Amino acid sequence: MLNLKNVDQIFLSIGSGTMTDLVRFISYHNRSPFISLPTAPSVDAYASSGSALTIGRFKYHIDLHAPIAIFANLGILCASPRPMIASGFGDMFGKFTAVADWKLAHLILNEPYDDLIANRSWRAVQDCVSRARILGENWEEDIRVLISALIESGLCMRDAGHSRPASGSEHHLSHFWEMKLLREGRPTIIHGVKVGIATLYASKYYELIKQTDQDHAISLLNKSRKPDPEAEIHTINSVYGQIAGQIKEAQAPPLNMTDETFEQIKTRIITYWGEIQKIAATVP
Repeated sequence: MLNLKNVDQIFLSIGSGTMTDLVRFISYHNRSPFISLPTAPSVDAYASSGSALTIGRFKYHIDLHAPIAIFANLGILCASPRPMIASGFGDMFGKFTAVADWKLAHLILNEPYDDLIANRSWRAVQDCVSRARILGENWEEDIRVLISALIESGLCMRDAGHSRPASGSEHHLSHFWEMKLLREGRPTIIHGVKVGIATLYASKYYELIKQTDQDHAISLLNKSRKPDPEAEIHTINSVYGQIAGQIKEAQAPPLNMTDETFEQIKTRIITYWGEIQKIAATVP
């Protein structure tokens, strides 16, 4: 499949997230376009340019290319299995914490940020929340709103050039659980379901931020110390086993953080605590 570069062709991805990611990968490496035909409103991968692939039991996010077109048949989507539909809502609810995480990364770590794209992602999840409250009263309209939001989320990632508008701490938790299940030889769980559960965990930390005044935040920061890299590496080795090397490579920035950088981050948190609380207030 990876030796078709000299053949004029268009690949068709017929299926849900896993199939879309595989076809995106194969078509990219064959320098050919692909068309996405989603069969379930389960993930936001249909319009994005990146693929989340598990290789050697390690979860990679690989920048590839977006489809040249998407054809989503509403009748097929409405008849898809209910767990896949639940997955789609779970994946969308993760945008609450993903957008908040992106804003925090910009504020504290100077990461690139685009307010227009962040607002698009925010509006998409709000559309899904409005349908979830009355889910089932107009099933076709519910699914139309859901697939539209999932596609918009994918477009946000494509336009940003990375996954920040749609993926944050909740996706890190989801990927951790997925790798853990694979290591233990246990059945996998649908991506969006893991994301939805992880969003509940991540939102609890935003709740703590909302409840912490600046004086208490300063007190906590003054007591905090930079994590010991050797202790962190020991934990990674003991938890991840054969894929510990990939984990350490992915976590190189925090593992190699200097004392100076750590103190700068603490200072920025104190300086912008009011803004940080405003960001936390956007997370339900």
